[in-house]
Amino acid sequence: MSGYDSIAEVRSVTRETLRQEGRDPRDYNVTGIVRDAFYSRGPGYGYGARDEQAWRAAVARHRKSNS
Repeated sequence: MSGYDSIAEVRSVTRETLRQEGRDPRDYNVTGIVRDAFYSRGPGYGYGARDEQAWRAAVARHRKSNS
């Protein structure tokens, strides 16, 4: 994960990454993962990904409890 132009692209990449990890995106709060694992680089600079540890923590934290 690296730099992304829009929040929609970040959400899409998040869903695809969950699938690549063998997870069903429907089992996760994708908005929460995006909030915790990515950051805005500022107006006109898009979004960046935090490190892998932040990704893993966000995925664990935002798994829906009824899954």
